[in-house]
Amino acid sequence: EQGDVLAMREALVAGAPLNAYNESGNAFALALKAGHYTIAEFLLKVGASFEQGFEVGEPSALMLASAEGRNDLVKQLIIKGAEIDHVDSQGYTAAANAALNRHLTTLKILINAGAKVDADPQGKSILMHMVIDNNPLIVQQLIGAGADVNYRDTSGDTALGLARRAGYYDL
Repeated sequence: EQGDVLAMREALVAGAPLNAYNESGNAFALALKAGHYTIAEFLLKVGASFEQGFEVGEPSALMLASAEGRNDLVKQLIIKGAEIDHVDSQGYTAAANAALNRHLTTLKILINAGAKVDADPQGKSILMHMVIDNNPLIVQQLIGAGADVNYRDTSGDTALGLARRAGYYDL
C-alpha cells in the first residue's frame, strides 16, 4: 500500500504469504488501489489473487487498471480470468472507464477480449459520453464494437441528437 518495493521484497523473501488478506484486501489490491501499478503488476505475475479486496459494487481490479490505461496489467488480468463486464454500483465497467478516460488502446484490448460496450454510467451510454466529449476515434471504436446507436437516456436523447445539438457534424 505504501509503495515500498524494498520492504515488499524483504517480506516476500522472508516467506510472507503472497495472498495474506485483511479487511482492506491483499497486497495486490492494496497496491492497485494506491496507484502502485508496477508493484501490482509484479504481484500479479508472481501469483497474487486479483479478486481479494474488491467488494461487491466496487470497481474491480480490471476496472481500476482500465481507468488508468495500464495495458499490460489489463492484459494480465484478462488472461487470468478477470470478469470483463463487471459493473460497479454506479454503472461503470472496464470498457466505460477506458473510454471515459480516453484510453483508446485499452478500450481496443477490452473490445478484442469481448467486452460489451453498452454500459450506461450516469444515465448515458458510453457512446453518448464520447459524443459529448467530441471524441471521434473512440466513437468509431464503440460503434464498430456494436454500441447501441439508438440508446435513449432518461430525457430521450440519443448520441446522434447530442452530436447535432453540439454541432459535431463529423460525428
